[in-house]
This record gives sequence, C-alpha cells and structure tokens, in this order.
Amino acid sequence: MGSPRGFGYAPLQRGLRGLLLLAGLLLGLPLPGLVGPAAARIPDSMLFDLSGYKGHQEEGDVQLEGNVEFFWGQLVSPSDFAQGRYYKPRVVRIPSSWTDYRVAGKLLPAEGYGTFRLRLVLPKSDTDVEYGLHFPTVFSSSRLWVNGQLMSGVGRVTSDPYAAQSRVQDLIIPILRQSGHMRDTVEVVLQASNYVNPQAGVVHAPRFGEYRQLQRNSKLYENFTYIILGISLALLLVWLFLFSNNPFTMRSFWLVLLVLSTVARITVGESSFILEWLPDVSWSAFFKVRYACNNGVIIALTMLASSIYPAGARRLANLALLAVGCLLTVLVLVTPPMLFTRYEWVFFTYIIFTSIYLMFFIMLRAVIGRQENALFVLAGLVLLGFAWMVDHLLMLSGSSTMRPLIAIAMGGFFSMLIIIMMRRRNDVLMRCIQERDTHRAQLEQAQRQVGEQSAEYQELKQRLKQNMRLLRESKWMGARFSELSRLLACSTSAGVERLCRLGMESLARGIKANVGALYIARYGENLQLSLHLVAQHGMLSEQVREYGRIAAGEGIVGACYQDNTFQHLTDLPMDFLPITSGLGACAPPSLVLLPLQSETGMVGVLVLGRLSPFKSYEVSYLKHLGPVLANSIQNASAGESMRGELESLQDELALARMGDGGVAESGHFRET
Repeated sequence: MGSPRGFGYAPLQRGLRGLLLLAGLLLGLPLPGLVGPAAARIPDSMLFDLSGYKGHQEEGDVQLEGNVEFFWGQLVSPSDFAQGRYYKPRVVRIPSSWTDYRVAGKLLPAEGYGTFRLRLVLPKSDTDVEYGLHFPTVFSSSRLWVNGQLMSGVGRVTSDPYAAQSRVQDLIIPILRQSGHMRDTVEVVLQASNYVNPQAGVVHAPRFGEYRQLQRNSKLYENFTYIILGISLALLLVWLFLFSNNPFTMRSFWLVLLVLSTVARITVGESSFILEWLPDVSWSAFFKVRYACNNGVIIALTMLASSIYPAGARRLANLALLAVGCLLTVLVLVTPPMLFTRYEWVFFTYIIFTSIYLMFFIMLRAVIGRQENALFVLAGLVLLGFAWMVDHLLMLSGSSTMRPLIAIAMGGFFSMLIIIMMRRRNDVLMRCIQERDTHRAQLEQAQRQVGEQSAEYQELKQRLKQNMRLLRESKWMGARFSELSRLLACSTSAGVERLCRLGMESLARGIKANVGALYIARYGENLQLSLHLVAQHGMLSEQVREYGRIAAGEGIVGACYQDNTFQHLTDLPMDFLPITSGLGACAPPSLVLLPLQSETGMVGVLVLGRLSPFKSYEVSYLKHLGPVLANSIQNASAGESMRGELESLQDELALARMGDGGVAESGHFRET
C-alpha cells in the first residue's frame, strides 16, 4: 500500500525526479515510471494510448501519469455521462491530491467530492491476455466503473460528510475488452469523496499491466512484508531466548517496544495484507496507528541505543525527547487525523532531531570510543535513515511503485542486530567455555595438589602416629628399665633368690603377664647341669613341683637354654604351664622364652605368658632386659659366693688363732 504524502506541493513532484533517480540507482532498485518504461502520456486528448505495450516481460507495468477529466463537486456515473447530465470538466493531472488543483485561482479544499474520468487504448493482442488496473490508494472512499460496469466500492461515497464512510483499500481490477475494435478503448470512471484526510483523490499513480502479474506483484510485496515481520519477531524471540535468565530491564523494554512498533508500522504502512485481516479498518485508525508507531519506533530506537551505549547519551536530552515523543503520540491518539496531519511537519522535525541526536551524539561517540559493535549499528542506522529519506521522496513524487524501503532497512537492521546478539552470545559462550576449561584445569590441578598434600598429610600423620607410638614405647621402656634398675641395684646384695623374686614381680607387673617362671642353671651333686625354678608368678603349687627342676635340653625351656635362642610362641600344648581362673585352665596364647645370657655365660631362662599377644615393643624390651637381668643375677651369685667363702675363711682363721692361745693376736687379725 502506498504511503500518504507528507507535503502537498506539486512543483516538488517534478523537481525531485532527478534525486529519485539517483536514490534508485544507489539502492539498486528499479523505480518504474522513473527509471523504467515511460508512462503513457497523451495530455492533449486525455487518452492514455497503450497500444504499443509489449507485455510484462519486456516492459513491466506502465505507470499512468497524465491529464484526465475531473468534475469537482459532482458525483457523475457512467449513465450520467451517457445522458449528458454533467457540467463541463476540468483538466487535471494525476497523480496528485486535488488540494493541488485550482478552481477560480484558489486551491481546492481537502474536504469534498468529485469524479475522475480517463480513457485507455488497450494494446492489440493476438492472444486473450487479460489486463488490469492497480489503484494503490484512493483517498478516502471511492467507487469505480470500467466501461460502465461497477467494479469496486470502497467505503461510502456521498456529498454528505456525516453520511460518508472512509475505508482503506488497495484496488486491483480486471479490464473487460469490448469486441469488434482493433484498438479497444476503455472508459474508467472514478468517484471519490474525502472528509477525514488532508489529501484527497488519486494521490498515487495507477498502474496498467497484465492482471495476473499485478496480483502476483501485490502478493510478492505481501510475502516480503511477512518476511520482514518474521525477522522482527525473530529478533524478539532471540532476545528472549538468549537473555531469558537475565532480569527484565529497561533495555529489554525498549527492545520489545521497538519490535512491536516496527511490526505495527509495517503492517499498516508497507503492505495491503492488513486489509485481508481487517477489511473494515477506517482511515482514522489507519493514520493513528501509523503516526503513533513512527513515534514509537524512533523513541524505542533512541532509548535502546542510549541504554547500550550510555557514554554518548545525555540524561536530560533523553528525558526531553521521550517527553516530546510521548506528547506527540498522545495527540495522535486523541485528535482526528484531519487535524494532526496538517501539522505533520512537527512529527518530521521531531524525527529528524531525534535521528541527529541518535547518530551524532550517541552512536558516533560510541564508534569513536571503539565500543563493541557500535560501527555496525551506526551503519545500520545510516541505512535506515537513507531508506526513510528515499521513501518520503518517493512519496512526494506520487509514485505508486514505491518499494517498502523502510521495511527493507528495518529488516536488514534487525537481521544485523540478531547477528550481533548471536555473535555476542557466542563470544560469551566461548568465554564461558574457556573459563570452564580453565577452571576445570585449575580444579584438576587443585585436586592433584590436594591429593598430594593429602598423601603427604597422611604420611605425616602416620609418621606422627609412629613417632608418638615410639615415644610412648620408649617412655614405657624407660620407666620399666628405671624401675627394674633401681630394684636390681637395691637387691643385688640381698641374694640371688630375693633378686629373682623381686625381678619377677616387677616384670610381671610391668608387662601384665598372667604367668611367669625364672630358672637359674646350677650343677647338682652328680655334676649334672639343670635349671632350677627360683621365682614364679601365677603358678600353682602343683605346677611349682612339676616344673621346679628341668634338665638342660629338656622341653622348650631346656632347649631355649641350650640353644640360647629367644622364642615367642603362640601355639602351645594345652597342658604346658596352664593359666588357671574361675572359668578353667588353658595354655597361654602367647609365651616368651628369654635366655639369660650374661657376659660370662648362660645364667638361666625367663618364661612369661599372658592371654593377650605380646607387642613388638614389649618383646624388644624383654630382649634388652635379658643381658641386664642375667648380669645382675651373675653379680649377685658371685657376691653371694664370695661372702660365703670369706665367712668360711674367717671362721678357719679364728679357730687357728684360738688354738695357738692368742686372743690378742686373734683380735688384731680381725681388725686387720
């Protein structure tokens, strides 16, 4: 659907053609009627001669620009023309709003009604090619006849402004041939009335061409509009998908407003497919939505850029532009289109100033500051501004073949935003993956270090436990040695048996033995060596009698003495040195046989047994104890022998002195 013109100055339509040609070349878009086939023009006869038309493939569509008959203030029907019921027509040029026509030297008002009549000479064709006419927009209600047959009625055409109804319609009608003529002439009668729009009549040039191709072109524009709307909604969906985990911020609000405003603006301004959804839409609603969406797009775009690139934005300027934009939007919504469209220069001025602030204050500073993607966004905005300028230049020219340039630019701009957001999200994901890999490597390294430190800690812990155990064992062994050494030192002069008994009690108490026996090697009367029990612990009298004397080499005790070998036994006969209690008797589960080896030879055997196994440090203590105890017994035995011999010698000397009768000498000898 064509856009309504912004300014109604006819000279501008002719003066801007060169600029439109340049803009079309820059955009690479064919602009029929400007750079395409020439329009059919026979102004003198007011007859559009299309006899030389060669078809759509060679020439495309023909834009009808030229002089037609115009009946101001008259609603003339084909029957009225046939009966001559009409006033003299005026010759006017289309496309143009009738507000550019002069009657009696004065410009016509926008409010009113009139009738247009134009004649077409159809091309000669050997095939039954169906031709058609495309009227993009007729402001603001119309009825159209072709060769006297009513083809379309849009709204209610009437001379009464209160009974009139305005509607938006995009007309594509077929042309029915009249048979019997080499050059068929077609009469087109168009009645129009307008009471709501500042422009009226045939504002955009009609187009002639093959009927099916005209329909196909209209559908093509509609499909393209669907694509643009899909891109816009895709931008919103991408934003919601990529940033759904983030809290809803003002940036998200402005993006949603931008997308929705753009969708609504394209729907009502760039295609006629909205008429398929809402065929009864009025011009008032059409203009309100169009102008309000224009303001919404520029406001949302500016505020979104300010939130993304705040370095160049100014808070006071943002608030002022936002306030003015909201005020203009409210005026659009509450006032009739006939009023606010007369002051549309205010809207254009606001859009221009806002665009300058957006590009030169926000985006240009963002580009200078080398902020992320600022250059691409600025390029997209420049393209969008250029498309808007060309679109309005085309609108001023009255062209009916305007491409949806703003929609194209917005689609490209939104596509670029989608790509930027996807790239930004991809960069974030790549950074997250790199950080994850780095953290994973650091975690693995930390875990290895923790494992190594844990192993070291466990090793230190085991070493500490071992050291503590050794310390306790050393302390225990030191205490036992000290106790036994004091005991042995005090008991050496008391005799062997007393020494052995005290030593047995101390050992049994120190290592918690349940049974014990201390054997001393002695020669008997027959000069045979045997082991005599001199001290015991926990043995019954029967056991003392049974194990009181053991021959050297007899049993495990005699074998220990004979082999001089330390033995730690855990598997003993049930009847060997049993441990008795109230529950019964059993052989000791753990038994130690310690040979007592002194510096001069074997002294005896120490036997200790208990219900629990002997620990390693207790065994080590007993091994160290053996020589000490053996030497103490040996020293005590030697001292006891010397005391006995000394006493025998003294007794003999005393008897000898007494036999000689000398008491004094005997006393002197004793003193000596």
